[in-house]
Amino acid sequence: EQTDLMSDTTTSTKGFVSNVKGVWDDLEDWQKGLVAAAAVLVVGTTAWLAIKPSSSSSEKKKTAEKDNNTNNATETPKPSTTTITSKPANPANNSPVPSPEEQKKKIISLKKIGNDFYRAKKYDEARDAYTEALNMSPSTQEAAILFCNRAACHLFQKNYDAVIKDCDEAINLKKGHKKAWNRRAQAYEARNKPELALRDYTVIALMADLKDEKAQASIERLLQSLGRNMAVQRIQKMPKVLPSSRDISNYFDNFGSTSFGPAVTATSQELQAKSDGSDGVLLINLALALKNEGKFEESYEVVKKAVDRIHEMDLNNERKKALANALNLTACYQFLCTEYDTAEETLIEARRFDRKNANTLMRLAAVKSELGKRDDGRKLFEEALKLNSKNPDIHFHYAQAQVAVGAGLLAMGSLQAAIDLGCETYNPYVNLSIVHLQQGNVNAAIATMKDACKKFPKSSNTHMYLGEFYLQVGHNMDAYASFEEALKLDPSNGTLYVHIGVLKIQEGDLNKGVEMFNKALEVESHCDAAFARLGQVHVQKGEFDEAVECYEKAIANTRAASELVQYCSAKLSCEVTRDALKTYPHLKPPSNDFKLI
Repeated sequence: EQTDLMSDTTTSTKGFVSNVKGVWDDLEDWQKGLVAAAAVLVVGTTAWLAIKPSSSSSEKKKTAEKDNNTNNATETPKPSTTTITSKPANPANNSPVPSPEEQKKKIISLKKIGNDFYRAKKYDEARDAYTEALNMSPSTQEAAILFCNRAACHLFQKNYDAVIKDCDEAINLKKGHKKAWNRRAQAYEARNKPELALRDYTVIALMADLKDEKAQASIERLLQSLGRNMAVQRIQKMPKVLPSSRDISNYFDNFGSTSFGPAVTATSQELQAKSDGSDGVLLINLALALKNEGKFEESYEVVKKAVDRIHEMDLNNERKKALANALNLTACYQFLCTEYDTAEETLIEARRFDRKNANTLMRLAAVKSELGKRDDGRKLFEEALKLNSKNPDIHFHYAQAQVAVGAGLLAMGSLQAAIDLGCETYNPYVNLSIVHLQQGNVNAAIATMKDACKKFPKSSNTHMYLGEFYLQVGHNMDAYASFEEALKLDPSNGTLYVHIGVLKIQEGDLNKGVEMFNKALEVESHCDAAFARLGQVHVQKGEFDEAVECYEKAIANTRAASELVQYCSAKLSCEVTRDALKTYPHLKPPSNDFKLI
C-alpha cells in the first residue's frame, strides 16, 4: 500500500466551494469602500497560515503491500497488462472450507484482480472483487486496504455515501490510512459538507506535521470559503449602528473638504449659537462642523433634521443644492451603518435635486459598482468626470472601482491623476503604493508613501502605512522609525503597537511582542488586530481554546469584510485542529514556529 496517500486529491485548489459567493462579492466590495485605507494592513491572517512551516514536497514511501496504484481519482488509470475477461467467480456453495493459508492467497488474488479491473476502469467488477475479498474475513490490515479500494470505485461512480461508509470502515481499522481520510474528504465536499471535509484534510495535514502540500492547499481553500460564508452571515446580522470613531474618521478621509459643499470653517459651538433649529441650510453646516470635529453621532442626527427642515422650505436653486449635499452626507452615514440599499436610494434622491453635483454621481457610481452593478457604475463615473474632471475624489474612487475588477493598470492612472490634481487625502498615495507593491515595484511603493508623509506630515496614518511597507519588504529599522513617528502623532492608535509587536516577535522576542499586543488593547480596547495577533501566538503555542477566544473577540470588534473573513477562518481552523487533536490522540500538534505572517 502506498503510504503517501494524498496524491489522489481531485478537488481544484482554484476558486471557492461556497454557494454564497455572489452575495459575498457584493458585500465585500461595499466593505472595501468602508475601509479603503485599511487595504494595506497585514495584521490579520488565518490560524492555519500562522502555523504552517515553509512548504516542502512530501516524501513518498512504499510498503510491500500495494492497493490500487492509481494516484488521482480523476487521472486515467494505466491499464494492467493482465487480460481481464470476466468477473471473479464466487466459490461454489459445496466447496470445501479453505485453509487459512489458502484463504489468504485467495484474498490477495482477489485484491489483485480488483486492482486490475480498477486500472481498466471496470469499476463494477473491481468493486465486486474487493467485496468478495472482504467476505473472506481478511486481516485488519488487508480489510482496511480493501475498504479503501472499494471506496475509490464508489468515488468514480459518484456514489458518495458509499465512499463515506467504506472510508469509515477503513479508518476504524487503521487510523493512519491517509488515502481513506482523503477520499472521505472528497466525498464530503461532493455532498456539500465542507466542514467535515475540512476536518478530514486537517487530520491528514497533522499526520504529516503540516508538510503535506495538497492537504494544506485544500485546507486553505475550504477555510477561505467557510470564512467568507461566516463573514457574510455576520455582516447581514450586524446592527445598523455607526462603527467606531476611528473607522468613521478613516472613511471620511476618502473625501476632500468640499465633497459635501463649501468647506465649513466655523466651529459647531459658533453655529449652534446662531441656529434655532429651523434653518435647514444652517443645520447642514452644523452637521459638517460636527463631522469635522469627530462628533459623528451628533452630526448624523443633525443632518437628518437638516433634510427635514429644507424639505419644509421653499426649494429655490440654492436650497436644492444644499439639500443634495445634505443627502450626500446622510447617505455616507447610512452606508457606515451598513444600510446599503437605503444609502443608494438616498443618493438617487440627491441626484434629483442637483443633477450637476459630480460628488453625488461619484458616490452613486461607487455604490452601484460595489453592489455588482459595475456597468452602471462605470457610466456614472464617466459622467461625473465629464461634469468635473478636475475633482481628485472622483479619480480616486473610480480607481477603487477599477481595482475591484482587476484593472490595476487603469487604476494606477486614476490614482496618479488624483495625486496630480492635489487630493486632500493620503488615500490615493496609499492605494497607488499598494498597486506598485503588487507589481513588484518596491522602490516606487516606498517613494510614493514618502511623498505622502511629506504632503501630510501631521497624519499618523501616512507614517504608519510607510512603516507597513517597510515591514513587508523586511526593512525593519525603517519600519520602527516610521511607527515611532506615527505614535508621536497619535499615541492612542492601537494598531501601531501591534505592528511593533510583530517586529519584536520576528526578531525573536516573543514576550516583548505579546507585551506590545496587550499595550495596544490598553490604549484601544476594541483593537481587533491585537486580539488577532494574540490568537496567533496561542495557536503557535498549541493553546487552541485561548486562540479561539481571541479570534472571537477580534470578530466582535471589526466591521471590515476582509478582516472578518480572516478572523472567521482563523477561528474555524483553531476549532477544527483542537477537536481533531482531542478526538484522535495519536496525532501530534504542529511544530511551534513563532514567525508571524
